Amino acid sequence: MESTFPIKAKTICRSLISSWSNLPLQEINVESVSNGRSNRLFICSRSSATSSDLTTEPKSSSVGSGQPVACSSTGHHDENIDSSKSGQVDRYSKVIVRFYGSEFTGEGNQYKCVSDDEEMEILKILSARGISPAVLKSFPGGRIDEYIESTILDPKRIAQIDILTILAPKIAQYHVTRFKCEKVYDLVQICRDNITKATEILSNYTETRLADYSEPTALLLRKVKQFYMDKPATRLIEKMTLIKQKNVFAH
Repeated sequence: MESTFPIKAKTICRSLISSWSNLPLQEINVESVSNGRSNRLFICSRSSATSSDLTTEPKSSSVGSGQPVACSSTGHHDENIDSSKSGQVDRYSKVIVRFYGSEFTGEGNQYKCVSDDEEMEILKILSARGISPAVLKSFPGGRIDEYIESTILDPKRIAQIDILTILAPKIAQYHVTRFKCEKVYDLVQICRDNITKATEILSNYTETRLADYSEPTALLLRKVKQFYMDKPATRLIEKMTLIKQKNVFAH
């Protein structure tokens, strides 16, 4: 099943991005993004670009969080914008296709606190403020995101004052942004349910099965499995129930 997603990503790009519609699948390059754990992520690119691929140069605030970062000054993205204007880049020649869910979390968005529609509205707001990539297209079970080149900084570099000076205002802006959700969520119960699901899934990851993964992935899975099996997650739930201030920020 996992091997079918690259082909799905190619097909979706060809069907949703007008300038890709006549591309043979073999001319669409696909690269898996291995650090996506709750979603399946693929970088899709094409070798040539046309004027219909061009959009206004985004305002980049990338400081290397490990994902392509923040971008557009507006929430509008038109594939057919006039390419004769100055300051334009090829936004549609390289994109990220995101399928909700993964082999670790299950299919779809059932593990999330917000609906797909609510998430799209949140991302639209964040993109307009230059602190999130833009959503270029959406489809049932996923979306196509803007790809922005960035440099991934190691922890020591992130801790330096010049980088913190850039990051702090962006983080503060993110935290004070108000988002409208259609219903109130019980985060404690959601966390409790997700812990139960995760424990069930991780119990199936024996050493024999972990041998099929790369060493970094296997090491991460061992650490996560140990975390849940040692019950610190249960203690986290206990602390959450004792918090008096119930208005919290959650990703």
